[in-house]
Amino acid sequence: MTGYDFPFRAGDRYAWSSGSQSETEIISAGEVHFPTGRVVAADPAWSVNPLEESDAVAATVPPGSYPVSLLVSVWRQPPASGVIPRSKVCASKVRITNDPITQWRPAFPSESDQGVALGFAVDSGTASFFDFSAKEWLTARQDNDDWWDEVSDVILRDLYVLIEDQATGANAIIYECGMGDGAYEVWLGLNADGQVAEIFVDLELLSHSIGTVS
Repeated sequence: MTGYDFPFRAGDRYAWSSGSQSETEIISAGEVHFPTGRVVAADPAWSVNPLEESDAVAATVPPGSYPVSLLVSVWRQPPASGVIPRSKVCASKVRITNDPITQWRPAFPSESDQGVALGFAVDSGTASFFDFSAKEWLTARQDNDDWWDEVSDVILRDLYVLIEDQATGANAIIYECGMGDGAYEVWLGLNADGQVAEIFVDLELLSHSIGTVS
């Protein structure tokens, strides 16, 4: 799927090869601050590789704070079963404006084909949005195993966590990738003037379903 044909909405039911069904929900995950407007979409545990601006910044937008939403698939069970509902994140987006989207283009296009989107690599099972200026703060956090364990516990429970640097006000959202490790495409939704209205990440989970059911 790409941004322009991705059904980012609640209430859709999907069938799976296991015979189960899931239903989508939308989680409002809070606002991320982008003081320089350089929106990073990346694995938050990138310490094994340098995080280069050219490879990590999906778009440059007007500085500000913008809301992040997560599309989640929930596998429900009858209350009497005693089984806790299982949830996975299918997609994420940062909404920059409420303008209608008139076209989509890849944030990281292939050099050989501008219509082909390249994905950012994930090795931690999680992805994130933050301003590129927060790189040093987050890099320092990666060396703290206790901090990462705490973050992981919250994500396991809530599917995401919004973290903040009390000293500078910088923040970031880290969220679960429904398909775990891999590479995930980032798409930019443009308004009629060609400005970025939305930054969208497809976590590929729904493309592994059988399809929607009525």
